[in-house]
Amino acid sequence: MSSWVRSGEVKFREDIVEGLENTVSAFQGLRSGRNRGKLLIQVSPDPSRQ
Repeated sequence: MSSWVRSGEVKFREDIVEGLENTVSAFQGLRSGRNRGKLLIQVSPDPSRQ
């Protein structure tokens, strides 16, 4: 599967919500269908994107 993602044959989406203070509303949105992909709660900066 990972080779398909790397080659672009399979694409995925992530919904990233920043901050623990937004966790409840993010999960409410998950249950009501507001997300378009995998839901992630970012609690600190991503060191790989600096």
